[in-house]
Amino acid sequence: MNGMGNLKYYNVVYRIINSDGIIDLSYKKKTIGAQNQESAVEILRSTSLEDGASAIRIDRIDKVENSSAPKIPEKKKKKSVLGWVAMSIFIVAMSAKLLSKLF
Repeated sequence: MNGMGNLKYYNVVYRIINSDGIIDLSYKKKTIGAQNQESAVEILRSTSLEDGASAIRIDRIDKVENSSAPKIPEKKKKKSVLGWVAMSIFIVAMSAKLLSKLF
């Protein structure tokens, strides 16, 4: 197939409706590769009809992020030397104040 490179993956949460019209209480989740949401729903409906369900009720469709793409790590901000010096001066001043109150 030509369009296999443009597949997006969707997590579809759905419930099955049997032939008597009773909705199954348990949720089912399936990951489907399709070009868009509508085609993902059609694929799910066709596979569920083959499995013997009369209809399905779709509750939620979430797009799955591409896990094959390399993730860019976030850079942590380093505290500057002046920040460390200011923090140490503050700690020394607070401890000197505390010691002067104790003695």
